[in-house]
Amino acid sequence: MAWEWFINNWLGILSLIVASIIAIVTVVTQRFHQKRHQINGLLDAFRILNTRTHRSSRKKVYELYREYKQNNDLRIFDNIEEVEDVRADFDVIGLLVKSRNINEEQFLIEFGPLAYRCWNYLQKHIEAERKKRDFKPFMRNFQWLSDKADKYWAKKGHDLSKTLLYPQENKE
Repeated sequence: MAWEWFINNWLGILSLIVASIIAIVTVVTQRFHQKRHQINGLLDAFRILNTRTHRSSRKKVYELYREYKQNNDLRIFDNIEEVEDVRADFDVIGLLVKSRNINEEQFLIEFGPLAYRCWNYLQKHIEAERKKRDFKPFMRNFQWLSDKADKYWAKKGHDLSKTLLYPQENKE
């Protein structure tokens, strides 16, 4: 009786097996494409953050921050192209990480401390810009990225606030 049922329904059973295989292949293919997409996004972030232009912009931010620590005048960051570039790059990358277009852990391993440091150097100026623009979401993805980096490295036993830009740098 069971054999008879199988013979009468073999086409349905075969269709179910084929549909299951197609579903599994589709899911595996989709995950593979998502991973490949994230790797490409990560490579793009590396390309952005490793250019001479971006490095020069970060260096300018570091120099301005040192000056700010001496004179406590946030206006030194105003209308500086390099500051705007660093903010914008990390804000866009933060959005890409948040939306899973860039693998979060891989980015945080490679560039998390850098995002954290840049955020801390620019935080007060960005907060002043938020007030000036009356736009609280200004650079929220950059802030989110910095918070993620801090939490990620704290779980690994590292306090990013104690890292030094230069060995001779005074701790803040």
